[in-house]
Amino acid sequence: MINLDSNLMKAKHKISKKIKKNSPFNLSLFLILLVSVTLGVIAVAKSGRSTFELRKKAASNIAPTCLGLSVSPLIGKTPLELTLSCAGVDGNNDITAAEFGLGGDQKRTVEKNVGQYGTITTKVRYDKAGSYVVTCRLKDNNNEWSSIPSDCSNIVKVTTAETIVATPRPTAIPTYVEPTPTFSQGETPTPTEIITPLPTITPVPIKSAVSNDSLFMIGKIVLISTVTILVGLLLKKLISGDE
Repeated sequence: MINLDSNLMKAKHKISKKIKKNSPFNLSLFLILLVSVTLGVIAVAKSGRSTFELRKKAASNIAPTCLGLSVSPLIGKTPLELTLSCAGVDGNNDITAAEFGLGGDQKRTVEKNVGQYGTITTKVRYDKAGSYVVTCRLKDNNNEWSSIPSDCSNIVKVTTAETIVATPRPTAIPTYVEPTPTFSQGETPTPTEIITPLPTITPVPIKSAVSNDSLFMIGKIVLISTVTILVGLLLKKLISGDE
């Protein structure tokens, strides 16, 4: 009993000594873990706050609305100079630019802050004849663009001085007149013989009077009868031999 107590005391002393020896290392490791967790929590909280603010800002933004496009003139001869005016409104921002579509892939952007409601104007010139689809859309100070409704689209027709519109002549449709047969004096017209084609005879396949099922039953009966006769003859021979 005394040896057991002394052994326990020695083991306890060794463990406490080992813990005291490694206590600076354990304390440093604990501090590093604490600092890492703290920094991680701060980073996540800051990132979540930034994401929330961005989403809130994006959700609260209202895109501008294009109200109309004025084109003057809509038709003329080359070189034709046009004045384009794009009007719009924005509920919570300022209109800062307008993009004019001049037909095809041609576009022109005019940067100008006109407030929540205003008009942006530009001038263009067409040197070639043709029809051009002119459009416009507006941008706000959050770089969000408006749509292009039908009121913000128009068609410009540019002609030349040599353009002559020819009136097409109607095309005459030929009339077919069936000729009337003529006969010589005393000649009697021979009636046309009408040949009636003979009806086509389709061969009808001849079906067997006995079906496959009937043949199978007959074969089965014949087989059973033959086996029965053979067994009877064999038994008779065996009985005769015994006697």
